[in-house]
Amino acid sequence: MNEIGNNMKKIKNIALIVSSTILVAMASPATAEQYLVKFKDVSNLNRVSNGMSINGVNVSKFEKQLFGGYSVIKTSSPVDQTDALVSSGYFDFVTIDKKIKLPQLDSEATMVSNLEKKTSSVANPKDVHLNSIDLNKYSDPLSIKELYLDEQRPYAMGNTSAIAAQEIVTNNLGRKVRIAVVDTGYQPHEDMEIPKDQYNPMISDYYRDKNGYIYRSMVGCATADPTNEGGDVFCAPENIVTKDVENNNALDKSWKPSSYVVDDNGNPVPNEYKVCVHGHGTAVGGTIASIRGNGVGVSSVLGSNNAELVYVKVLDSCNDGAFLSDIIKGIHWSVGDHFDGVTDISSPVDVINLSLGGMGNGGLCDVGFNAMADAVAYANSKGAVVVASTGNSALEATAATPVSCHGIITAAANTSNGELAPFSNYYNSRKNISAIGQDLLTPFVNTSVYVSRNGVGGVEGDCNKITNCYAYYTGTSLSAPVISSAVALIKMENPSLKAEQIFDILYNTASEYNTNEVGNKTALYKLSKNTRLLNMKDAVLAAKAYEIHLGDAKIESFLNGKSDNYVSQMISDFGKNNVCSKYVLTWKDFYKGSNVLTYNVYGQNTTGDVDLNSATLIGTTDVTTTLVDGSYSKFAVIGCAGGNCSAVSQVNLSDAVLPKLCL
Repeated sequence: MNEIGNNMKKIKNIALIVSSTILVAMASPATAEQYLVKFKDVSNLNRVSNGMSINGVNVSKFEKQLFGGYSVIKTSSPVDQTDALVSSGYFDFVTIDKKIKLPQLDSEATMVSNLEKKTSSVANPKDVHLNSIDLNKYSDPLSIKELYLDEQRPYAMGNTSAIAAQEIVTNNLGRKVRIAVVDTGYQPHEDMEIPKDQYNPMISDYYRDKNGYIYRSMVGCATADPTNEGGDVFCAPENIVTKDVENNNALDKSWKPSSYVVDDNGNPVPNEYKVCVHGHGTAVGGTIASIRGNGVGVSSVLGSNNAELVYVKVLDSCNDGAFLSDIIKGIHWSVGDHFDGVTDISSPVDVINLSLGGMGNGGLCDVGFNAMADAVAYANSKGAVVVASTGNSALEATAATPVSCHGIITAAANTSNGELAPFSNYYNSRKNISAIGQDLLTPFVNTSVYVSRNGVGGVEGDCNKITNCYAYYTGTSLSAPVISSAVALIKMENPSLKAEQIFDILYNTASEYNTNEVGNKTALYKLSKNTRLLNMKDAVLAAKAYEIHLGDAKIESFLNGKSDNYVSQMISDFGKNNVCSKYVLTWKDFYKGSNVLTYNVYGQNTTGDVDLNSATLIGTTDVTTTLVDGSYSKFAVIGCAGGNCSAVSQVNLSDAVLPKLCL
């Protein structure tokens, strides 16, 4: 076995979860294992067929279709056959294509207690989420509840500045940005466009339920309601249709046994099937691109006027199961690869959202050593950026997959005030982006809504109708589409940027939140000091390459973050007026040119915008911070290079938070 083969074997056990409200646990295979394999010699493809034996391994099914050089072999034995397949001489790589089960997430109380074991940091609860969004801009009645789209600011550091970003972005793509949602599929909804491009690589497989009964997953019903209005809640066993080939139908719907009878041989057999609608994919997609200005529902981060969604169904609607191979196929199809018997995507996507993940075994997830890492690298080479959620276990995510794979932009979750969400996985040292992942209002359709029509689970809209329901979702599954939307805006502004450049922009323009508004170190800093909070407006400014742009100026007391004892001593030594009237003014520099910027800092007492013609020039500097006193009600900064200057970045003195001893 060569060195690469050895590394592949080490990482064969890979687990995936949907990361909004569920935690991973490996499920036992019902009947057999299947494997991702990579041939040493592609010509050997024609030497492998269903029913043959490879080095003593009986092949029950073999997919000749290659994706990224990989194929799938299903065996007739549940015993691990990795060693036998590797030693056959046919393959460079062999890794178990693990099928997994997704149980319920631990309670939020448990997650909070896990987090509190690591930190006692508590952010200030003061609610200053005053909505500055022009609510007349969109006729979406629930937009008033999407406060995370508003400007990022103190006490609302979890806001994303999404609307402000869209006010300044230039769509240099000349079209809508295309985003693949690799998930449970979609359900029709009043606030969502029906996807034109869809792909479903899943094949009906045997699944063992919690009672030990084995049934076929990912099935259809011959009497399914074509209107999708709920007339197919139950399906007779004789009408169950197995899915034996890939297709272009990503509808979030399947059926599973709801009752059993015992046959003449004493074996339990299904005598009725009930519909399943998961809803996760619809919620993820609805976070990105609901229909704006239609008089119903939410505005979403981007809106369907800016983004077109492509749905790839890789998770079964009934049991949340996903083969790693299906996710990899979904990535390849999304960037334009052909699969036999399936309609090609009309044009490749720009962004791929993976709101799924789980804790793996810590194996290397780098190109050449991992099938998922290879798929991500391939997508990047085709111009697509891949975003994945870190997961919801409140744990360090180094061993998480696929999020820890090389080339993926990671998505942790934070609360509305910017603190690390109590459930979110995180990285101790790796650079990471976090976005709001708690209580996001989004289109909602699940089995309860589909079956009962009594509003179960939904909190907004008319949930007595399948397509009119909305609910609050929580999890890193929601922070991922928020970050995917930011990637989309950067791609719109500057289509030439590569994945690693886009990550650099996101990270360098994201906000640090090391100390909260009352001077305490945050849990975000204590657990994940290299994680920063997404700021979409600043990211778009940075994408405007070779133009001079400054980020929003910020002001804080120079005593911010200091202990009460330190502040008290400073006041005793130098006097309250002297100490409490000193402020630190900071700003971000997004200039991409070769010249060094100089910054002019102005002060003015005014109720309107700072007028540079009449304002006082306080000073000139070549760094992005300066000390100012409280003599002016407003401050402004401009950056200049080569005779060109940026727009004015200004801030109110009243925005600064003072230590309590200065009040």
